[in-house]
Amino acid sequence: MINIDLHITYRCNLNCIHCSVSDLRNEDFIKLHYGAGIFRGKKPKEVIYKEEYILYLLSLLNDGKYKFRVNFSSNAGESTLIKNFVDIWNFISRKETVKSMTLTTNGRNLYKIIKHMDLTKLQNIIFSLDGCEEKINDTIRGPGSFNAVIRSIKAIQKIFDYQKNDNIFIQINYTLNKLNAFSLPFLPIILKYTHIPFTFNIIKIYLLEGNAAKNKKILNISFDEIKNSIKKFYNNLAEINVLRESKGLKPFKFRLEGFTAKEIFSIINNLHHLKCKYFLLGISRNQGTCGVVNKKRIFIDPYGYIFPCLQFTHEKVLNSFYEKYKRTEVPHISKISKIDDVIYSEFFRNARMWVNELYSFNGFPCAKCKFVKVCTICPVGVNIRGEIPNECRM
Repeated sequence: MINIDLHITYRCNLNCIHCSVSDLRNEDFIKLHYGAGIFRGKKPKEVIYKEEYILYLLSLLNDGKYKFRVNFSSNAGESTLIKNFVDIWNFISRKETVKSMTLTTNGRNLYKIIKHMDLTKLQNIIFSLDGCEEKINDTIRGPGSFNAVIRSIKAIQKIFDYQKNDNIFIQINYTLNKLNAFSLPFLPIILKYTHIPFTFNIIKIYLLEGNAAKNKKILNISFDEIKNSIKKFYNNLAEINVLRESKGLKPFKFRLEGFTAKEIFSIINNLHHLKCKYFLLGISRNQGTCGVVNKKRIFIDPYGYIFPCLQFTHEKVLNSFYEKYKRTEVPHISKISKIDDVIYSEFFRNARMWVNELYSFNGFPCAKCKFVKVCTICPVGVNIRGEIPNECRM
């Protein structure tokens, strides 16, 4: 199974104050920095949603050697902004080689379009809520975003009740920060009577880039505050789940994203009587499960370039990569016809060797950490971008 992370746009209809990828929508930034000179100083044009490029994509999905899981907008940009998004989704859904599909969205437009989407292969819907009341959420995500997400939840509820499909995984992302930490505990409460067994994904805020870096002073939160907020959240979640199960409803679950294994175990130890059935551990990823290393993931950007993952679109990462390996052509969707042309290209082969080397974590605390084999921390993030939390430096 090949996972295709498909980014049809970097544009967004929100400008969240905690967004770490907002620079990808800054024209000057793109022209000067994106792809470490791939565009030779020219401003690129988004093409992947245009008809001829969709035909290239559909042709790629005809590769009968592989089965595919297609993930829309898994890291940056709002796919549902594209006028022909529903057509693109439905075309891909009809491909026999595509076995499942995921949509990550801010939820702003979802309630308007979901009834027109072919959901037969839908596996996951992931959307964001960053406060349990309108004032908190909209301070972070922008006016009207809270009510739009609530409308999307109601639209999903109708489909969930109609289809009675227990295999659809519906996740709410909550990026924990100084402004909304006190609100997190109320998340299971405001949704307690929905039939949907939501998974609440609590994300550790990333403050090194974009709007998040500009607003670091008001967003930065200590690890003790994080643990305290999650503890209160879990106490409410456990109580609500008892109520839900007494009414024949499936329990809510929660998971943690962006935290190291050491941080996760510290958070778990702070919870009282944690029930495993309420918690998705989300670790045990290692070198063997890295999509770059195991050749099971590709990332297609809005300009049609194909990378091993989103990290390789970052200027600092690509520059470091090219210092170790010679500059080679990045595969482009208009120039390839088979998946093997991508994953066995010189660029991808070099990327695999490089990431394998980075997994040694030479000179970093990770190398001696007893949790390193089960930690989700990215070796590229550690080695090149210095993404090591204070908890792991102690």
